Amino acid sequence: MVYLADIADDLYGKVSENIERLVKEQLGDKFEDAEPYIRRVFYPDDPQAICDITYQGKTILQVRMRDDFLGMEFIMPNDKKPKEIQDV
Repeated sequence: MVYLADIADDLYGKVSENIERLVKEQLGDKFEDAEPYIRRVFYPDDPQAICDITYQGKTILQVRMRDDFLGMEFIMPNDKKPKEIQDV
């Protein structure tokens, strides 16, 4: 039997992996030295926002729920199109 906690743990792991991969993609060679300057900003008043990832005060990645709340978007300011992860 699958439990909600198992699904949540698996989803958390996948989201964390994608966040790390996309932040590395944004920062390139600077990633190793940048880690102390990377921050997560949370928006509890916005039901779609999960967090923004900032580096030296500049947003490099936004993690949001899709408009239909059936999936997630990883939005990189340098990209024109949101990167969608699996539907939930």
